Amino acid sequence: MPPERALVLDGEEQSTLSIVRSLGRQGVSVTVGAADPAAISRYSRYAAGFITYPDPLTDPAGFLERLVGHVAENGYELLIPVTELTTHPVARSRSRFTPYTRLAIPEQSALEMATDKERTIALAQELGIPTPQTVTVADAQGLADCAEAMRLPCVLKPIRSIAESPGGQRAKMSVAYAHHRSELLELGGRFLQRAPVLIQEHCAGQGVGIELLVDRGEVVHAFQHQRLHEVPLTGGGSSLRRSETPEPELVGYAQQLVRALGWHGVLMVEFKREGATGTPYLMEVNGRFWGSLPLAVAAGADFPWLLYQLLVHGRRPPPFTARPGHFARKLQPDCYWYLLALSRRDPSPLIRWPSGGEIVRSALLCLHPHHHIDAFYWRDPRPAAVDLGRTLGWFATMLAEHGGEAWQRYQQLRPRRGLQVLRLASQARRVLFICHGNINRSAVAQRLMEHRGEHLEVTTESAGLLARGERPADPVMVAIAAEHGLDLGGWRSRTVTAEQMERADLVLAMELAHLRALRRRFPEHRAKMYLLSGLDPFGNTPTDIADPYGQPRAAYERCFRQVEHCLRNLSAAQATGAAGDVPNIQPRDGETS
Repeated sequence: MPPERALVLDGEEQSTLSIVRSLGRQGVSVTVGAADPAAISRYSRYAAGFITYPDPLTDPAGFLERLVGHVAENGYELLIPVTELTTHPVARSRSRFTPYTRLAIPEQSALEMATDKERTIALAQELGIPTPQTVTVADAQGLADCAEAMRLPCVLKPIRSIAESPGGQRAKMSVAYAHHRSELLELGGRFLQRAPVLIQEHCAGQGVGIELLVDRGEVVHAFQHQRLHEVPLTGGGSSLRRSETPEPELVGYAQQLVRALGWHGVLMVEFKREGATGTPYLMEVNGRFWGSLPLAVAAGADFPWLLYQLLVHGRRPPPFTARPGHFARKLQPDCYWYLLALSRRDPSPLIRWPSGGEIVRSALLCLHPHHHIDAFYWRDPRPAAVDLGRTLGWFATMLAEHGGEAWQRYQQLRPRRGLQVLRLASQARRVLFICHGNINRSAVAQRLMEHRGEHLEVTTESAGLLARGERPADPVMVAIAAEHGLDLGGWRSRTVTAEQMERADLVLAMELAHLRALRRRFPEHRAKMYLLSGLDPFGNTPTDIADPYGQPRAAYERCFRQVEHCLRNLSAAQATGAAGDVPNIQPRDGETS
């Protein structure tokens, strides 16, 4: 008797790899589908076949035509889409597939509600499930009203992870964070260009996932995991997780949701347990297989096989308990987590930075007897080798980039030690300041030099690398500048032009990244590009003057002081004026050379 057959899509995902291994171990012949010919799941020994299809994000019609033709020709007991990219096109065309296969997709009404964050939150509120303060904004007036009422910081979320324009174009959407009202208005405006936006108060706490197998609205099996690492550090996909004993309160909330939805299949309900009160707030529902699936399978909750039995054979599994205390790590993202945690370069105030001890302890979990790496399975080594090779390649690229950056920083420090920048500054008659958006750092630099340089023969300009001009200055910096007698009230940002670069005798950027971008864009002017911090010969100003945008007021004040200190030296250099002459620059109070 020939084996039963299943087609699993999204072969690029490591959760797909877990599904392929799960079904393959049970004797199901699994074909993997993917848009990427090098998808990791194709390398599994349990992948009996492999097909490619057009990218469902950019060519959903071509994706459907390829998939329908393949399924009609081959026939399968079950078709399993794994991400929203493939789930929604297949669900909307389910009548084209059902003559040839079953679909691991719930009823359309349930799917639409579960993947619509606005409707999910509204349903949870009706059921009495705790949710963060949430507002749906559809237009500019609604955004303005929300900016007045919303507690900050807040999170901006797309109502759907995949936005679709009236013209049929699809795009992946991600979350953003706003720390003050002006930032909320700007980010909200960007979201509204594509679709309505969900604005939610930020909930700090521990992320918990409840994964479920559901039979027509009734929970058959529940599994719980806790997020230990997330990438990015402000909140995102988990890269290290721990299995836990399911909490009755959370399972109860999840049961209410799936019963109201009439769900049939698998899904994950994500909560965040607020740190101060311990209240579990509903974050979202994922109506499909989830990214941390490898942990559930490793801990004994074999959801892919359980789902297959339910949908194909109509069998509910007998009650069982998965094993708590197992850990699973997604290799490359978790390596990135360590780089982010050790570098501490992300300025977001939403991050709770792990201590050195926490970083070491989480790394030592690799020695735990129940530690797993998502792609690693001793009976199926090829995907592990692929994952390890890709991670090493990524790490080598990162090392080369950061090594190059370290060398460039050293090169920028050399002229600082030799006072070369000050010599150039003493001769420059046109100075151009550059930052990212021209609404904070370079704007302040221009205004400071205009104020200081009234009696100097120097003309100053400023611009940003961002290809969007005519923006007002950041209101926080406007207020700080006013306290120092500078007027940024009528400021409008500019994007750097070739004419500005041609006119300038000296170009001073705020960050090394800005210098690199300028050198790529205007290589003919490399010789006159330096960092503004090069004007501090004693090295007390950081090499990069950090962007304060969206940070607490203290970050703006620190930025202002750093820019002002460097420009005090520029003014002194201009006053000296003689070629080859170096001004007598003194350190700030308490500084030594």
